[in-house]
Amino acid sequence: TSPFEMFFLSLSVFGPISLIKAVHIGAAAIWIGTSFHTFLVVRSSENGSKISLMNIKYGNALLYTTTFAVGIVVSTGLINAIYKHRIDFDSLVNTAYGLTLFVKILAVIPVLIFGSLIEFRYLPRLRSANSEEMRKQAILRFKTLLIAELSLFALIVFVATVFTALHPSA
Repeated sequence: TSPFEMFFLSLSVFGPISLIKAVHIGAAAIWIGTSFHTFLVVRSSENGSKISLMNIKYGNALLYTTTFAVGIVVSTGLINAIYKHRIDFDSLVNTAYGLTLFVKILAVIPVLIFGSLIEFRYLPRLRSANSEEMRKQAILRFKTLLIAELSLFALIVFVATVFTALHPSA
């Protein structure tokens, strides 16, 4: 059988929600991976070498990939919570599953804010730094936000593992 046939076979066996979960996890991996890659590039640049990530063409491609992955993660997460688990406001605040989902949402919000700050404030400052001192300050702020973002990703992954043990009605 071809990969195309296997895709439709798995869709018929496991259903569309399983496909949505797989896309959700894959997009989350891309989101986390691009952030971790950015951190490694910034960390390696602290010794004075140029930051290849700051190349506009490469930086924009990474931004578009990350933005697309974020959109996929948010939309598939909402679809999964609303349509499969029938999460409403009452179950969001009165069940362990709902409270865990709420914690995950609360952790994602600062990640989105940090990503926006990195893209719209610190990346332009880093690209336009005229002196070595300005460049070092921009790298430090950039790196600090990346560390905070990656720490929140760790929390989100931990919370997501709790989901595997909870039933939506729990």
